[in-house]
Amino acid sequence: MALNINLFFLIIIAILLLIFTQFKPLHVKEQSSKELSMIDIFEINIFKIDKNGVNTFLSGDVAKQYSDRYVVSNLKYTKNSTPKKQHLKAKFASYSKPLLKLKKDVLYSRDDNLKFLSQEAIYNEIDETLTTQNDFKVTKDDSWAKGKKLHYNNKKETISAKNFSANYNMENTK
Repeated sequence: MALNINLFFLIIIAILLLIFTQFKPLHVKEQSSKELSMIDIFEINIFKIDKNGVNTFLSGDVAKQYSDRYVVSNLKYTKNSTPKKQHLKAKFASYSKPLLKLKKDVLYSRDDNLKFLSQEAIYNEIDETLTTQNDFKVTKDDSWAKGKKLHYNNKKETISAKNFSANYNMENTK
């Protein structure tokens, strides 16, 4: 029993029409363009040591390395290489040399009881400057200042700000 050539092509065309009308392509979910970290480290402690001992100490809950920066949650940073030891704490930090961008519950302090509080700040590691565009409060012993747009230079020990008010106690100054 031989199959007529016309019938053969008719069957092929019918199968192709059935495929085109009945089958639907699979919808593959697209990957989000969220940036992926190169390295993730949990409970991190970093000690930078030189001939005088521990120069810098950094700790955090989670640290992630990206191609252009490091991101740390619950940062604690101490710099011992200055005459007055500096401490930084923040819930979130992003480091791209030489800038350390801090967010949420930022606390900068020195061993001489100077403290700076804000919700965000940028610390320049080389210049030893701390800046913020938001509200801040600076305290030292019984004195305090609060305002906006702080620029603090640790090397020169200068503070400048806008819209600030202060209470300076002169009893303990020498």
